[in-house]
Amino acid sequence: MVGAETKPIPAEIEGVTWVSEPEYDPNTPSGYTFTAVLPKGGAVAESCALPTITVTVEGAKIRGQPPGITGLISWLTQRTMFRT
Repeated sequence: MVGAETKPIPAEIEGVTWVSEPEYDPNTPSGYTFTAVLPKGGAVAESCALPTITVTVEGAKIRGQPPGITGLISWLTQRTMFRT
């Protein structure tokens, strides 16, 4: 039932992956928008939207260390919370 009495309930979904637009390149400073992709058979209610994360990659701050967000994406892929 959807209405004023409905309260969000956190749900953990395993197998969520993320895609970026434009395609993520840790060596190219740019803005990237990552959108969650549900595992096969997953669906989102019409009143819900998949989460997005906007990331800005800047040039390396330490010489020889490329920018990147691999650890963040790995963490998000393993533990993504959705409100239904």
